[in-house]
Amino acid sequence: MSTLDLTLKQILREIRNTKDSGSLIVFLNGDLGVGKTHFVKRLAEHLKIKETITSPTFLILKTYEIPNLEKLLVHIDFYRFKDNPSPAVLEDIAFFDYIDKDIIFIEWGEIVKPFLPEDLLKNSINIDIKKDEYGNRVYEIKK
Repeated sequence: MSTLDLTLKQILREIRNTKDSGSLIVFLNGDLGVGKTHFVKRLAEHLKIKETITSPTFLILKTYEIPNLEKLLVHIDFYRFKDNPSPAVLEDIAFFDYIDKDIIFIEWGEIVKPFLPEDLLKNSINIDIKKDEYGNRVYEIKK
């Protein structure tokens, strides 16, 4: 388990490793309201993204340019599809257009993981976000 700052440092290191080529896919796991979008907001601050980061729950997908990196931060939230998961949603949002080059954060990814290629899942990162008995967020990174 880790703090927000330590987790951000680890993810920023992973993003720097993709600078010249490749993408990074991070699944943010946790209960409703635990702080998945908060994590993306804080990461965006470190990446010097000027736009306001808001939850993509209703739009499903939002993109933000990452200065000096020539990549997009892609923030996706599949919560709306929890009762009716389908591979069609991936095509509808052009998900596969982003997977080769951009930095992708996925909330509620367990909804679409069954429809994703195995090699994509093997190279992704999972961050479990929970609250401890005092209400503090704790983070666990799993590769």
